[in-house]
Amino acid sequence: MNDSDFDRDLEDKVRAELRRSIVPPATPFYVRDRVERLASRALAGESPRGHTGLSAWRGRLSGAVGLASALAIVAIIGVGLAWRASSPGNNVAPLVAPTLPGTPGPTFQPAPSGATSKGVTLVATAGGLTGIISVEGLGYQITHDGGVTWSPIAAPSTAPTDPDFDFVDATHGFQSSVVVGAADTSISVYRTNDGGASWQSSGVTSLPNQTDWFIDAISHFADASHGVVLISRVQSTTSLKDLPKSQDCLLFTTDDGGASWAAAGNGPCLSVFIWPNWSTPQAGYILSTQRPSDVIVTVDGGRTWQTAALPDAGSGWRVTPLLLLVDGPGRLRMLASMTPTADGEYTPRTPEVYASADGGATWVEQYAIGKVAGGTTNQFGHSVYSVVRLGPDYWLALQQKGDSIEKADMVAQTLDAGRTWSVLPTTGFTTADAMGWWDARNGVLQGMQWVCTADGSSCGGDHSTVYLTNDGGRTWHQVPF
Repeated sequence: MNDSDFDRDLEDKVRAELRRSIVPPATPFYVRDRVERLASRALAGESPRGHTGLSAWRGRLSGAVGLASALAIVAIIGVGLAWRASSPGNNVAPLVAPTLPGTPGPTFQPAPSGATSKGVTLVATAGGLTGIISVEGLGYQITHDGGVTWSPIAAPSTAPTDPDFDFVDATHGFQSSVVVGAADTSISVYRTNDGGASWQSSGVTSLPNQTDWFIDAISHFADASHGVVLISRVQSTTSLKDLPKSQDCLLFTTDDGGASWAAAGNGPCLSVFIWPNWSTPQAGYILSTQRPSDVIVTVDGGRTWQTAALPDAGSGWRVTPLLLLVDGPGRLRMLASMTPTADGEYTPRTPEVYASADGGATWVEQYAIGKVAGGTTNQFGHSVYSVVRLGPDYWLALQQKGDSIEKADMVAQTLDAGRTWSVLPTTGFTTADAMGWWDARNGVLQGMQWVCTADGSSCGGDHSTVYLTNDGGRTWHQVPF
């Protein structure tokens, strides 16, 4: 064993110990709610889907299945996939240069102190600086000016299931709904054309119930008229170690804004921690529930899908896509890393850029991205995460700084498609696990407030919160609730 081997072994041991000892950062509420709900119902011997709303299942993890252990599964898909809301930068025309024209926008209202502020989670975003959040005790709130002002909106239903809001603009939004009956499970989609003031629903389909299986569904709209719903039957399980199996994976489409739906054959399978992630309204990807080396992509809003394995991704690696880019008809680029599937392994390969000339049917490896100065891997083993495209080669990403949770995470930028990175001089937030941008000036972070002892010997997460910027990420402001 040479010195470099010894250093690597020591480094791996230190990182493993840190990951066992630190308190995990905020996980996007879509994942937290689903983990808690599935674990609670599994322990109670119930089907993972039911009539009860999300809030009833919060805080009920105990015994053999705790939230910390459940979060380990999230490493399979990466933090970037956990945020199911569309990234703000995905719904507007991409910028071609990292410019910051004009002057800062309106002044943000000051947030309450940490002792009185409420938990806030990001729900959805759309063009025109529109964003929707869920505020503890206050329900849903909407903004049309990048978070400077907020107003309440109605919930789609009195007993929502997964709050997978999908807003395509300031007025048109959608949400899928799954309701378990005595003999079958019905899937419907709620829609609004007045910015959430009122909602209407339409039935998509229904499937017979099966013991030890539940129905999952999620909708996506490329524009106000054209959308899809993906539906899968997912195996119930009391173990959170492996991904549950899926079957009866169906695709439905609409051309009239969700008023009516038509069966369109088979679609990619959903699972407990696998949902589509959209880089543009038309282009998205989802991981394979069958082969961990496969990635499934679409460039037509989810109506057709291509499945292919990334190069050199054998059975020992699980693909973790971070960003999908469309460079022209059939020409795609994907930033992805691969996470070991073996027990006890946590360090993925350095993220690499892959290219496809046939719409995702085949891929070729191009290059590994560069390192961010001062950065390290986060608790899931990823060097960069929640990567957002603001131009063809202009990307922003989150990066953990060092191994101390007391150090603020960093926002890194690249102007050459990941070959080199620089760190923005950001202030105003500490921990962030997801990021999105409306344009080069206006962005949003999902994070958590940290509460530390006076001597800094230990810290823990207080509750989730959302941060906003209107100066290109130089300063961040907590949502004022």
